[in-house]
Amino acid sequence: MVPAWFAETFVIDHANAESWRAQKDQLLAVDSLRLAVALQDSILTLQAANAQAYEAGYQAAYAGYRDLSGRYVAELKKPRIRLGSAIGILGAAGLGLVVGRAVR
Repeated sequence: MVPAWFAETFVIDHANAESWRAQKDQLLAVDSLRLAVALQDSILTLQAANAQAYEAGYQAAYAGYRDLSGRYVAELKKPRIRLGSAIGILGAAGLGLVVGRAVR
């Protein structure tokens, strides 16, 4: 025969073990949720940083494009043939005609 209080100790111990296992499972679930929230916060932070980097890169590329376009338009507005070079071309053509007639 075992005293009743001695048997009761095993029953209480078994109930406490079950309770502690349930608490451990709940704590692991809460911890995994905390990690998921932390990862979600990290993802949101990375997405915001990615958007800022993309915007900065786009602004730099657009500024470069506008600068290059402005320089290209300025170059197109410059006259291609200047008066000095036109006189030189006409003089060379006239000299060529004179030399061509003299050779014949």
